Amino acid sequence: MSPSFIYREVTEKEELKRVFQLRYQVYAQSENKAFIRANEQGLDMDSFDAHSKHFVSLNEQTQEIVGYLRVVYSYKKYTNWVSKALLQECGFRYELPSGAEFPFLSYQGVPAEHFECKDRLERQGELLCEVSRLVVHPLYQQAGIAKMIMSSSLSSVSMREDTTYLFINCSPSYEKFYKQLGAENIDGDKRYVANGVEKVTLGLKLDSYALSNYFREQPKPLEKQLYKTHQIVEVI
Repeated sequence: MSPSFIYREVTEKEELKRVFQLRYQVYAQSENKAFIRANEQGLDMDSFDAHSKHFVSLNEQTQEIVGYLRVVYSYKKYTNWVSKALLQECGFRYELPSGAEFPFLSYQGVPAEHFECKDRLERQGELLCEVSRLVVHPLYQQAGIAKMIMSSSLSSVSMREDTTYLFINCSPSYEKFYKQLGAENIDGDKRYVANGVEKVTLGLKLDSYALSNYFREQPKPLEKQLYKTHQIVEVI
């Protein structure tokens, strides 16, 4: 029997802890391992988690987390008290980088034009956020999960009307994936290196109608034989 997937926002500490475990597991085996802090608990956490909304996709039958991403808000505008409580409970030192409002602006080597782009968009009245830490469980990779959770999360964020423009910071190898959703390079194709990894920053103007249409698209048959079809059975 092919699995169905539930999509929802994470609002409980125990599930959020499972999210941090998955992030650690995936990042530790990827080119982005330099962005996690090694720890005995096997949890990937940072201060931006306390100012993020966390979204997951789960296998309905097993309740296993198969995909995840977070949407990071300005620390001046939003605090996720569940995230903050878990960070403190796990002994994580809660400390934002000096003056940083979004993760990609806290990296070393970020082009000055990126800061100018952010300031310009804010002057135009855009409500800014950043999508980051998109991960897929190793057993479900290349099965369409990333597309599903990304489009679902963008639809959810758009409907809440607290975000109008998203930044996406990624490795150039994933640039094509995000551009399929309508994202574009900010300031041309200016790249930089953070923690030894080449990065590129994309921007996406949220269009609730376009995202809604994208979200309603029927997923294509999956390449993995075990997962030939899937559907989202619940959106919270």
